[in-house]
Amino acid sequence: MAGVKRKLNVLSIDEKMKILKFLDGNPLMKKSEIVVKFGVPASTFSTIIKNRKVVEHRFLSNKKAIKKVENVLFRIWTNASRNVLRNDQGIPISGQMMQKKAEDFAKELGHGEHFEGSNGWLESFKNRRNIVFRKLCDEGVSVPESMCEEWIKDIPALVKE
Repeated sequence: MAGVKRKLNVLSIDEKMKILKFLDGNPLMKKSEIVVKFGVPASTFSTIIKNRKVVEHRFLSNKKAIKKVENVLFRIWTNASRNVLRNDQGIPISGQMMQKKAEDFAKELGHGEHFEGSNGWLESFKNRRNIVFRKLCDEGVSVPESMCEEWIKDIPALVKE
């Protein structure tokens, strides 16, 4: 089939690890069957196996980066929640705001290339930390400027930890 290009499909580190874990759990399965199961070309499968140590290292780096970012983000979310309870003022924190802040923290912590604040990540983060977003329906949801300034002052200390 001259002139027909194959569509390039880039696998994520998670997908590559899934293939390696499946391979480890099924040592008697033929490699050709695994290739069909995961829908990857045989050459891609061979490259994943050949670069196993690199894939595993990147996978662990991603997990460490995500954990650090989530810890900082959770501290900030917890402090904001405490302020809501203590001051009886609503500080609306949206999912998009958390995603953006997580990406900013990842860059500041040197993990920008290992982290993406996707919708899937946000849902997983909320589930892991038992966070629920609720819609605020009140006229008093605006935040006094003095409170924002105080909150912004605390951010460098939280990121430093």
